[in-house]
Amino acid sequence: MSALSAFDPDVKDMTPEANLRKGTRLIAQFPTIVAAHERVRNGLEPVPPREDLNHAANFLWMLKGEEPDADSAKAMDLDFILHAEHSSNASAFAVRVAASTLADLHAAIVAGIAALKGPLHGGAAEAVIEMAEEIGEPERAEAWVKEQLAQGKRIMGFGHRVYKTEDPRARHLRELAKRLGEKFGDPKTFQIMTAIERAMQP
Repeated sequence: MSALSAFDPDVKDMTPEANLRKGTRLIAQFPTIVAAHERVRNGLEPVPPREDLNHAANFLWMLKGEEPDADSAKAMDLDFILHAEHSSNASAFAVRVAASTLADLHAAIVAGIAALKGPLHGGAAEAVIEMAEEIGEPERAEAWVKEQLAQGKRIMGFGHRVYKTEDPRARHLRELAKRLGEKFGDPKTFQIMTAIERAMQP
């Protein structure tokens, strides 16, 4: 994100019109770079974007090198929307603080990315997957949760500072996650997550 600012012709223009142009470019550039990086680090050639796919489907196309099925594209699109509309979370707040100093758009987004990395914010998603892998089987989830809580440890994905009951994003993604897990031969991860959720019910 910092490097992209060096190539943006509007970087010093802080007008609403210029910020809209920069924002539009960044929305296109960032997933392209992420997908290319993922492929290169795995010894694969980057895949150029297509004009006939929507934003979410294009990201999956560039990431995997094959056109995504309808469920995958829908899940990615829904995930993008739910995270973009995630109110005033830590990373969005960090962006606003940086922007309030009249830092340029790229710099403000860098502040948001820094906040997002923390294990109590965006980094929690990675920790949730690691937790599921450690549990290994749905039948082990309840005992594992009880053991962690007895040791005063945190159960990642629970105890959100804003969502005190259920994270509303989960409500919208749950059925698609189940369907995609079954479709791609990994129903166990969803079953483990569901078992953890049940074990965490008061």
